[in-house]
Amino acid sequence: MSGKFIAPMNDVLFKKVFADPKNQLILKHFIQDITGLNVQKLTIENPYNSETFYRNRQEGTLLQTEVDVLARLEDQSQVTIEMQQQKQKFFWERVIFYVTQRYGAAYGGKLAASLQKVRSGTKYRSLRPVYGIDLLNFRFFEDDYPFRTFHIYDVEHQQYGIKKDTLNWSFLELTKDFSKDHPQLIPWVDFFLKGKVSELAPEYIKQACQIVQYQNLDWRERKMIDAAELAREDYKATILYYEEEAMERGMKKGIEKGIEQGKEQSKLLTAKRMLAEGLSAELVQKVLGVDPEFLKQL
Repeated sequence: MSGKFIAPMNDVLFKKVFADPKNQLILKHFIQDITGLNVQKLTIENPYNSETFYRNRQEGTLLQTEVDVLARLEDQSQVTIEMQQQKQKFFWERVIFYVTQRYGAAYGGKLAASLQKVRSGTKYRSLRPVYGIDLLNFRFFEDDYPFRTFHIYDVEHQQYGIKKDTLNWSFLELTKDFSKDHPQLIPWVDFFLKGKVSELAPEYIKQACQIVQYQNLDWRERKMIDAAELAREDYKATILYYEEEAMERGMKKGIEKGIEQGKEQSKLLTAKRMLAEGLSAELVQKVLGVDPEFLKQL
């Protein structure tokens, strides 16, 4: 099994690389490469530990609205990082929610308490910028631009608003071509898609490649990864079956209906299997790209 390859986009591997406190240097450089921020120090607010993560998954106690990685920088700015492998309904609304939720959560927090000692009316002073980084393994925007960042923008006067960096959303669409506009990001894209990079890649990305090697994982991580990958392959195989069946019917309506029925049936069967294997509802939702209401059908 030492030669087995699992893409680092897998939920467990992604957290292992970017949310394990031992790998803070990798996370620091990743944030710098994507946002351009000069990151000196950071704190991982939702640190990854394989034993705790495995237990929480078995018990179904992971938060469904928790981002993959949440980091707090030295100036109290926050960075949220999400890996999204499949399209989902309300995806855009979700990424907006994550960033604005973190922004509002700082109001009246610890920073405000410390400021309150020296001046009054400082609760709003506790609010700090939030940077959302979303990695997508699918085409979300219709154009061919692989990387983009959104800030607050004054449409009327066609200029960025005051403190444009207050709220930030960066999107990397991994299936698009980075060679033309953002070649500096290619090593990261290679890492996520292939788990390996060229000799010219930065050392911190090479280190990330070593971390995700199957032989370097503990037994809990291997079990979670194997279960998730098996469920994903079952889902893909069922979709293929219904697509081929619909094609044989030769009618457009039959094709469309067959594919849709296949997707729904496949998700139900795969969800049942995952839950029977003891995997949490949170993991089932993330792997299959479904919401909590879907699982109520089971």
